[in-house]
Amino acid sequence: MPSKRRVFETDLVFESKDLSIFQIPDLKTRLNTLQNYFFPRLDRLITESLELIQEIYQIEPYEKLTILRSPSHRKHSENNRDQPYVLIGIGGKRKNQPLEVINKAGKPYNHHIGRLYYMMESDGSLGIFLHLLTHLEPSLNTKVLSIWKNLLVENFQTLNNIFTLNHIYHSYSHEFINFSEVLYQDWFGWSEALQFHSPIYYLPVSFETSLFSLQIAFAALYPLLDASIDIEKGKEHQLESLLDSYINWYRNGGASHWYQKKSKAQPDELNEAIQLPELDSYQFIRTGLWWEILARDNWTCCSCGRSVKQHGITLHVDHILPRSKGGDDTKQNLQTLCMKCNIGKSNRDSTDLRA
Repeated sequence: MPSKRRVFETDLVFESKDLSIFQIPDLKTRLNTLQNYFFPRLDRLITESLELIQEIYQIEPYEKLTILRSPSHRKHSENNRDQPYVLIGIGGKRKNQPLEVINKAGKPYNHHIGRLYYMMESDGSLGIFLHLLTHLEPSLNTKVLSIWKNLLVENFQTLNNIFTLNHIYHSYSHEFINFSEVLYQDWFGWSEALQFHSPIYYLPVSFETSLFSLQIAFAALYPLLDASIDIEKGKEHQLESLLDSYINWYRNGGASHWYQKKSKAQPDELNEAIQLPELDSYQFIRTGLWWEILARDNWTCCSCGRSVKQHGITLHVDHILPRSKGGDDTKQNLQTLCMKCNIGKSNRDSTDLRA
């Protein structure tokens, strides 16, 4: 066990250990672990991001948005798909009426194509991606593409300032190019011609070390998604007013206030990064046993009773009798604790908290 140390109130953390989930051999077991342990924290991340969007733009985002998750996992499905990443994000709610965008078959889409999401890959990279107008055939969507081109040209300076502030990049076929160039190229609207992404961070990550910056960038990209949903519906967009709201919020110290609100850090602690615990037990407990113990304890901390599903917390596997005192790695000597309870527990404490 590491020595006791101070921990911020927020415990939204993704650890290096989480990457071993992608290495679980059995697909259904892996998907079940993702659903029970990984996605609750992603749900918390997206919920906090939508809370921030609501704060900045004074709107009710759930009225027009739906939550996107991948991979999906149906317990009794025979065809669950294997993929080396997980994502959670937002898109426009599906309606029965056709949209203004046309697919390659010449028919209107009945689902929105714009989407904004967090994606974590099996190499431990985490970033934000905004896809607009992807895989549209330009010749079938001249009206929508014309609206977008004029809109981006008119708001170029404001968008460029916001992108620079949040280190947001525009990319085409995974190559960095100047954002202004995309507005005047013949391929505008093709395939992945209009997508944006944040910097990439690698696990371990916490709110203080990187999730804070990602949430701010997520909110910064929201006006483009909101405009995409309205344009696809054939409605008036609110891009300019939303961009103004973001600029005013930022100038008035909104980002600092959000940090203090979520980290509950004192003003003199705002530059102090959380110390993520890399527990001694990581090098002893084999990966399969680790996830087996979490599942046995129903993904719940045996000390405080908080669960991953309800609280979006990070869990650790703890030795009841420490190895330094002769404890072994049998299931009977292992219990599930959340990060706070585990860091606060002394090696001198050999209490079995499962009762």
